[in-house]
Amino acid sequence: MRKWDTWALTAIIGEADMERDAYLKVKNEIDAKEMFTQHMKNKKTCKHLSTLLKKIILGKREDEEVSLAEMKEIVKKIRF
Repeated sequence: MRKWDTWALTAIIGEADMERDAYLKVKNEIDAKEMFTQHMKNKKTCKHLSTLLKKIILGKREDEEVSLAEMKEIVKKIRF
């Protein structure tokens, strides 16, 4: 899987944990990163979702890519 594919999947998973229509305000990648950073500050955000967001959405471009198998294991633990 390409990095963009895992990024898009993670954004969809993150959006599922947010307030209704919150993601509609996002215009670009910078907005998405800011929105997810703010969302992770919420004490109700699952630590596994925060891990996924940090590794994929907020991670550096030069970081090692997260495999689909690793992503699947993290997603299994997320509690919405």
